[in-house]
Amino acid sequence: MSEIQDFSIKYRPTTLDEIVGNKVTVNKIKRFIETSTFPKSSIFVGDKGCGKTTCVYILKKLLKCADINFHEINGADSGTVEDAREIVKELQFTPMGKSKTKIYFIDEAHALTAKAMSVLLKDTEDAKNKFTYFMFASNHPEKINDALLSRFTQFKLNTLSDIEIARDLLYPICQKENLDIDKPVLMEIGKACNGSSREALVMLNSIRFVDKEEQLNDIQKLTCNSKEHVNIMSGLLYNKINYKDCLIALNALESDPESFRMQMLCYMGNQLSSHTVSSEIKKRAYQLACYFSEPYYNTSKCGLYMTIFEIFNN
Repeated sequence: MSEIQDFSIKYRPTTLDEIVGNKVTVNKIKRFIETSTFPKSSIFVGDKGCGKTTCVYILKKLLKCADINFHEINGADSGTVEDAREIVKELQFTPMGKSKTKIYFIDEAHALTAKAMSVLLKDTEDAKNKFTYFMFASNHPEKINDALLSRFTQFKLNTLSDIEIARDLLYPICQKENLDIDKPVLMEIGKACNGSSREALVMLNSIRFVDKEEQLNDIQKLTCNSKEHVNIMSGLLYNKINYKDCLIALNALESDPESFRMQMLCYMGNQLSSHTVSSEIKKRAYQLACYFSEPYYNTSKCGLYMTIFEIFNN
């Protein structure tokens, strides 16, 4: 029996032609590749889930960079001046194996310290190293040193519209997978995912085996665009809400405990699948998801309050 693969993995673009939307940026990249003039320093900017990391992975293949020569760094975890100096030390070495290129991909580049940015400033500008490419990704480019940012060719990626999500991303997948899902359900996903193709694929995957008459209801339960819900979930994730305020906020919600649990799992699942979230936050998201793993069909609100009590007392 073949393994059932999550849609967010199975349908992640592996070529430029598979990218939905952002045609201006995609065509810009294609022209650079076709003329063998892709810039040595580039930055991909845009909101979470818009395809920044996906573009870098595609470029890794197009520039014929072997895995051993691809260095992925999270600026939030490894953004100190010592980390930057370590990168600079490695620049003197040629690529290993048959590969003729090396790539240093720094995700969450805005999280680099000021001193780290200063260390990298000269080397991202220096063109003598013909085989090394610097690629940054950030959803806050305004936080990057102006002098450093000016050295980079910028590729702007926009989130997708509701129509693009439903018509161009999800509908073709439904046809390929023989899924019987109505267009209003796909539009509801488009509205709920805030333009993120990754979140849209996660939501579609969550209803692939759901009875047709329950699909819309399930997506509405998974929708994480309520300000009140997001405030509670992000508060728990980043430890910015205390026990008393959490209970007050939960008591004010109109949704049932099971609906909130599903939204929590959706929210934490998005953090775990993201390439822009630090490992520390991912650990916290995993812990919270574990707390909400059991349904509240039998325990109802009491079960939810028990979960919250455990979170704040463990």
